[in-house]
Amino acid sequence: MTILTMTKLKNAIVKIIPDLEIELRNLRLNGSFEGCSGFVTSPVTGKVAYVSTDTHLSEASTAMYRTATISRDFTGGFNRFTGYAELPQPIVDLVR
Repeated sequence: MTILTMTKLKNAIVKIIPDLEIELRNLRLNGSFEGCSGFVTSPVTGKVAYVSTDTHLSEASTAMYRTATISRDFTGGFNRFTGYAELPQPIVDLVR
């Protein structure tokens, strides 16, 4: 099973737009990585996206992302799903 950690996701997002504010945390269960979750904010537009790569949330190698009103909004917009490889671009598109 592939797991997307905060460092891998943050590095992939920063390659697209370096100026985004990224607040991600690794998720662990009994000491093992289960993915990451957090918020990505554009200081230019003020838009916020919530992202979760928790392996218990959906199918393996699938991440959930959505709009958020603030960087503590865990109940924001509609859930959207995509594969790990494609994830950075939709997040960037959401906050542009």
